[in-house]
Parts: sequence; C-alpha cells; structure tokens
Amino acid sequence: MSIETDLRAAVAAEEWERVHEIIGANWSDLTNHHRGTLVAAMSSLPPDLRASMPRYAASKAYGEFIPVGGQTRSSRFTSPEAAPRALIDYLSILTARSAAARMRGRHALAVSAAREAREMLDDATPAARAEIASVLADLKVQWGIALLLAGDLERALGEFSAAYDSAIAAENRRMAVESAGDCALVLALQGLAPAASGWIARIPEVDDPTDTVADSGHIATALVAIDAGDRDRAALAISRFRSSSDEVDHWAIRRFAVSRFTTTFGSDPVAALSALAATRAEYPERERTTGINGALLVLAEAELRLLTGDLDAAEAVLELNRRTVVPAFANAFTVMTARVAASSGHRDRARRLAGAVIANDPLPRDGAAALLLSASLDPSAAEAPTLASALRLMTEFGLTTVATTVPLDVWTSLSSQKASPIDVPLAVVFGARHPASTPTLSRREAIVLRAASAGMTVPEIAAAERVSPHTAKKQLLSAYHKLGVSNRADAITALAASPWILAAAPHVDEAVG
Repeated sequence: MSIETDLRAAVAAEEWERVHEIIGANWSDLTNHHRGTLVAAMSSLPPDLRASMPRYAASKAYGEFIPVGGQTRSSRFTSPEAAPRALIDYLSILTARSAAARMRGRHALAVSAAREAREMLDDATPAARAEIASVLADLKVQWGIALLLAGDLERALGEFSAAYDSAIAAENRRMAVESAGDCALVLALQGLAPAASGWIARIPEVDDPTDTVADSGHIATALVAIDAGDRDRAALAISRFRSSSDEVDHWAIRRFAVSRFTTTFGSDPVAALSALAATRAEYPERERTTGINGALLVLAEAELRLLTGDLDAAEAVLELNRRTVVPAFANAFTVMTARVAASSGHRDRARRLAGAVIANDPLPRDGAAALLLSASLDPSAAEAPTLASALRLMTEFGLTTVATTVPLDVWTSLSSQKASPIDVPLAVVFGARHPASTPTLSRREAIVLRAASAGMTVPEIAAAERVSPHTAKKQLLSAYHKLGVSNRADAITALAASPWILAAAPHVDEAVG
C-alpha cells in the first residue's frame, strides 16, 4: 500500500494515532512529493484533537503554509495555540510563534522564540532528538530564516548549515534544497562569493519547479554573478524569481538583487525606482522598514538614486535610516554614504567615511569598495598598499563589479598602476553608470562650476574666490565648454546626469561661498 493510500485510509477510518504515525514516519516523503495529501490529512483532524496536541496544530498550520502544486503560500502565517506535552510539541509551538512574529516584522520576538526552541533541542537527550529527526530540518530552516530577517547573519548561517545536515540525514531533498540555498544566500549577501558558490554547487535538483524552496538559491546565484560581472548568469537566475506576492520571506532580498542588477548592468534606474516603490507598497511598514529588509531596501534605493544623479535624495534616505540599520550592514551604509559624498564633490568627507569602514573590520565587498574609494581620493593612497589591498580583495572574492565604486576613467587610471588579474568587462559593467569619456575639469573649473550650479552669480563667485569677475567668467565658460553646454541650466542638467564629473576633479572638497 502506498503512503498516500495508507494515509487516506487512516483518515477515512478516523484512526488519528495511525494518522500521526504515518505522517511522523513519512514526513520527508510527504512534504517532498505529496503535500496535497498531507494538507488534506491535517485539515481533517478534529478541532479538539488539534487543541490537545500541539504537534497536530503546528503541523496543520505548517502544512497549509507549504505551496501545493503551484499554489502559493498564505501571505501571513498564524501561530496555533495548544498545550504542549512532548519535545516536538514545544518545538512546534515555538517555531510557529517565531514564524508568525517574523512575518509581521517583529524580529526580536521571532529570534527569541527561535533561540528558545534551539536551546530546548540542544538540552534534549539524544534519544529524544532521534525520535523527531525527520522534522528537524524543517524546524531549523524556520529558525534560520528568523535570524536572517533579523540581520543576524552569522547565527543564521549556523542554523541553515545544521538544517542541511539534518535534511541529508533524513533524506529530505526539499529541505536540503532550501537550506543549501539559504547558506549560499547568507554568504552572497556578505560578498563571500567563493563560499557561496560552494553551497550553490551543493543544492540538489528541486523536485517541483513551482516550489518556493529554490528561491534562496536563485537569489544567491544572482548576487554572486552580479559581483563577478557575469550579466548573462545573473539575468538567468533573476528570470527564475517568482513575483513578490508569491513569497513572503525573501521578497526584499529579491528586490535588492534586482536593483543591484540594474545599477550594475545598465537597465533603466528610473523604472527600477518605481518598481522598488511598488514592491514596498505591497507590504506593511514594519515589514519593509525593519531588519534586513529595511537595510537592503534603503541600500537599493540609495544606489539607484546615485545612478540617476539625485544625490540629495540618496543622501537623505541614508541619513534617515542610518541609526536603525542592522549591524551587519552598517559598513555597507557607510560605504554608500561615502560614494554619495564623493559624487557630490565632498572628497574630504568621503575620505573620512571610507577610512572609518577600513578600520572597522569590514566584509570583503565593503572593504574592497572603501579601499578603492580611498585610493581614488588620495594620490598617496593609490601608490601605497591601499590600492593593492582593494585589488587583492576583488580578485580573491570575485568582486569584479566593485570597480564601479569609482568612475570609469578613475578605475582605468588606478588599475593601470598595479598589475592585476582582474578582467573587468568595461562595456558591460560601466555601460550605464559612467560614460566612456568623462570631461576632465581643472580644480578651478570645478569650483566655479559647482558655485554656479548652486545659484551663485559670477560676481559672487569672483568675490568668494578672490579673483576678478573676468577670470571667474572665463573659468566658468571653460567648464561649460568641456561639458558641451552653453548656460547654467544645461550645466546643472549635465551634472545631475553625471555627478561623477565633479568627483573626478582634483582636490574639490566643500562648495565655495
């Protein structure tokens, strides 16, 4: 008799202990291949039985949460209430509470419940753990997701890795797919491409292409490919993403990956900003502004606005969220703030911010970006180990697209100073971010151009710079000529579209006046 036939017969005969035995003994097979039958069986349990047995209540809720045959998860998970009796009862209820809390953006509660469940499992006897071995991978994945969304990447990686081991031991292919993909995702978010690629290679083939367990692996693959400058591989991974309404855990991380693709490979940043806003609007404020979701969405918006030349808006969104960012992305925030400052011509501030990141034990991507930015802002740094360290990190961790931290002409100049094995596909990576030819302004031209763009008149510029009006006007017209414009309004438009022009000018710090 097949598992499905046996389970249906037990349900029809209302042999609930037998139903429990079949589900417990065949959990992996049911969740991998017969989710519809599992959900139907759990739904048939009498309410009084579910109330008295937490494992039934939690399993029913969890079973209904698993997509069945192309259907999608419910938009919110509701924690069942029942009186716990055995280890699995306690773990089921705590895990359900954690899932319900994280889906409402209540990360402290989600992490607390997940940690309590983990501690209870660790304190259990080997025999007690062996009795529930078939469901441990499912539980550990849920704990890991709570930690991931709260921004605790190190502990999340530990749970996902443990979940993978449990899945392999229980021959639970579905959880092996999800946990390996989640391990890869945590590492990819940190710019640790070699380790992420190792986990991507361990992801089994998914049995059901409509299942959401493959999502994290696709996102990780896209992020690794974006870091490497591999547009085709990144595009293929992104093409496998499901719509935001189909998945409730990774929606913000997925949108972050799509935004990074745009800022790296030159799609339409204005359209990407609109898509980002539309995705945010689908979710309650607490879910889109807290934890890892809040951090990644702000970083995505800031970089898109930097690409469009809206530097004020980029700086504003970073400043508004600076104090609430999860620690794992604090350095990434500072790097982005430094990039905005450099693009605005505030070289001293950008230099200070980049230096703060370098001194703060950054992850490889943040460290490489900060080092490269420092080298571009300080000629002495370019000649010192700073540039060499940036290139080493880019090479070791597959961070080709960190090159776009600086303008194309600056990257070309810097990379020519050191022998480097990095092959940056300039036309692909720099296609929309920076033009192939950037006007080179002198220090004086940059100063008067910024002053004019800020609304100062020629006499005001001359007075501030202690030169004659004739000299100030001559310098301004020279700057206009290099930009290919003839008046202030067109110059402002040109600078908004290409803010790196002023950043590339030598020794331009604060605005005059």
